[in-house]
Amino acid sequence: MKGQLPSGDLTRLPQWQRMILLRAALQPLPGRVQLHPATWVSARAPPEVLARVPAGASDLDIMGAHLTSLFDAASDARLEGIMLKRADATYELGERSKMWQKLKPEYVEGAMDTLDLAVLGACYSDGKTAGRRGLTGLTHFIVGCRIEGPGQPLQFAPCGRVGTGYTFAELKDIQVRLQRCMVQRVLPPGAKRSGLQGSADLPRELFGRSCFTADHQPDYYVRPDAIHRTVVMEVMATQVRPSDEFSSGFTMLFPRVQTVRRPVADSSGPADSTDAAGISATARSGAVSGAGGSGSRGGSGGLDVSLQLLGLRDPRDKGPS
Repeated sequence: MKGQLPSGDLTRLPQWQRMILLRAALQPLPGRVQLHPATWVSARAPPEVLARVPAGASDLDIMGAHLTSLFDAASDARLEGIMLKRADATYELGERSKMWQKLKPEYVEGAMDTLDLAVLGACYSDGKTAGRRGLTGLTHFIVGCRIEGPGQPLQFAPCGRVGTGYTFAELKDIQVRLQRCMVQRVLPPGAKRSGLQGSADLPRELFGRSCFTADHQPDYYVRPDAIHRTVVMEVMATQVRPSDEFSSGFTMLFPRVQTVRRPVADSSGPADSTDAAGISATARSGAVSGAGGSGSRGGSGGLDVSLQLLGLRDPRDKGPS
């Protein structure tokens, strides 16, 4: 500690005052204890922000533009998001408060990367009843991108596991559709579903040389001769980053299903899914290539909602233009 905090109950002090006291008292220890950087969002925004707002803009419009610039910087750095706190808010013990708002890319329309990925395998949500429920117990899915080469047949490489974003009815539909193309995986005698395990028993043209963790071990997999029948999902992720686990060389951070493609209606089948080049481009820049939608950031709807919840914007305002 650099100094001493005042005695008494500090929870009734406003956020800005508690922050000053904390910074004066706490000595950061690299790698153990640190103070997270914070930025005051106000109408006294940096010149580069003021240059982007029209002349005569209101204080709230300037604050909205400042917040947008901070959010964009966090997204460009591939961070999970930002936390908004009212400067005059007291600390509410054991309560969810509207004075604190978490803002993540998935809360802002168009802010996340989206990829069209083919289902290659499926997993039970836990190992307690594995093998006793058949396809109807599968809730998580190994998804992969296309790998293309001159004169080569359609091949895929896993790039992640997804288990959220669909309704119960959609999950049932996925399970029914996968019945046409999946078979149960039979592990070699004595094999343990813990730690890292190779994929030698899985079709090489779909799984390559993946080395799955225990949580990602598929219980069912798609037959290579039926890959054209598998389900294609539009998957959103806050980040695509390098990984040694999947043979694609990449994995997704916080993935969830946005849309379950219907090949007849969407003209989108496994052959139209995102390819390895698209995955690589997303990992490098955040911009989606290939078949998987647009990854550029869209409107600031989530930012305006956050300002409303913090009590800083009238819901009737149109917000920054």
